Amino acid sequence: MLKKTTITLKAITLHLFTSLLNKKLILLICKSLILVYLKAKIQQPHSAFMSLRWRSCIMFVDKVFFEFKFIMNSESKYVINIQSRSRLRFLIGALVRLQRFYKNQYINYIARKNGAVIGEMVTMPLALAKRANSNLKIGNHSSIQTSKLDLRAPITIGSHVIIGSEVEILTCSHNVDSPDWDYKTYGITIDDFVWIATNSFVLPSCTQISRGAVIGAGSVLSKNVEEMDIMAGNPAVFIRKRKEVHYNLCVENLLGNDFKTYLNVRKNILD
Repeated sequence: MLKKTTITLKAITLHLFTSLLNKKLILLICKSLILVYLKAKIQQPHSAFMSLRWRSCIMFVDKVFFEFKFIMNSESKYVINIQSRSRLRFLIGALVRLQRFYKNQYINYIARKNGAVIGEMVTMPLALAKRANSNLKIGNHSSIQTSKLDLRAPITIGSHVIIGSEVEILTCSHNVDSPDWDYKTYGITIDDFVWIATNSFVLPSCTQISRGAVIGAGSVLSKNVEEMDIMAGNPAVFIRKRKEVHYNLCVENLLGNDFKTYLNVRKNILD
């Protein structure tokens, strides 16, 4: 009887695990298909307004899928930390975050008013928001800790990106072989889950930092970076491939801008 019960329990456990795996797989496939469709739409000729609308759709889809995955992941240190808090400690944490949240909402409002496209839960300095223009586009859940972004040419920053303090990104230069010293604009795209560490310097010749790349502190980056590459030095050279991106990290928590996520995680636990 005991043996039959054990076999039944194993079968039920295996079935539940398989169902959960299938749900995660289906979720991932749905997200991939939607994002491929939306990105294809962006490549098609549209008015500036419609291109902006399609980019907004991409940021919304990314936000929804990330929050579902993040809140359901009870193994992340962030979720475990909130789960272990007493009610009093949780309320104190919420009050501290509330002030920072409204301050950052105001900063993001200034940036959007100046023409920038800013996603949800983005953290940036007020000095950058005041200088922002239509060349600046940032996805969701990104932390920008520097104001030294050269916005004379487009800078597109993805979601869950971390750019450390005193990082400087140049997007324009001059043609040294021109008798008129012709002005050249480049622009740069920084994909999702990139980390550019403190005091790094990105030259105009670098126009693409691909998904999951890491730029070591104090590096001088002069060329494009492939997906998941770790680069460091002056000039920055390839060190090794990164094994995993920081998908468990609540990026906005780095500077205390995680009020909404903080409440959502707690609500999920209480439910």
